[in-house]
Amino acid sequence: MPSDPAGGTRLLSPNVRRAVTASHLDPTAIVPTGGRGRLSIADVIAVVGDTPPRPERFVEASPLDIRQRIAARMVPVEGNVGSRLGRSGC
Repeated sequence: MPSDPAGGTRLLSPNVRRAVTASHLDPTAIVPTGGRGRLSIADVIAVVGDTPPRPERFVEASPLDIRQRIAARMVPVEGNVGSRLGRSGC
């Protein structure tokens, strides 16, 4: 992790870490203005000039696409749950 001027480790929030990584920035090159000397998302936006790009792994999908992906990953169940638990005809 990048170190701060006090010799400690600069902590980045997950949101700031993603923005810095997506923008290919060095967090030590940005002057932090957040509380306790932390780098804020506003600091990253000030350097980039606009909202940082979204990582490619976040792809917009319709609810139908999501349901189809979930259904494809589900394991088919033989019979009903009651029969597997030793119960008959609940």
